Amino acid sequence: MSETPVTFEDILHQSTPEIAELAWKIRALILDVAPEATEILVLKDRVAGYGYGTNMNRDALVYIALPKDWARLGFYYGGELPDPERLLEGDGKRLRHIKVRAEQDINKPAVRELVKLAMQRGRE
Repeated sequence: MSETPVTFEDILHQSTPEIAELAWKIRALILDVAPEATEILVLKDRVAGYGYGTNMNRDALVYIALPKDWARLGFYYGGELPDPERLLEGDGKRLRHIKVRAEQDINKPAVRELVKLAMQRGRE
C-alpha cells in the first residue's frame, strides 16, 4: 500500500488562516519567479523547499517554514546574495530568511529579486 503524497495544504495544518494565506502568497511568488521549480515538502517540519531536484538537503534553494506567528521565506545561500535593502535576517555563514508577518513584507520588488537571484543559483 502506498503512502498518500504530502500536499502544500498538509504543511499548513497548524497555521492560523492568516499565516496560511501568507504561505500561499509566498509560494505563488516563488513559482511565478521560477515556474519550473520542484516543490519539496517535509510534513514533520512543516517546510516547503523549492529548487531543481527532489532532495531538500541538496537541491532546495529557497524555502517556506511556518513558525507560530509568521511565515518564513528562507534562502539556503542567502549569505551569498546581495541585499542592499537589508531584508535578510540571520548571521550564519549561508542561511538567511525574511520574516513575513503581512502581505506587504513579500510585495517589495527587492523580495522578488532575492528569490530570482536565489533560484538562478540552481541554474548555473
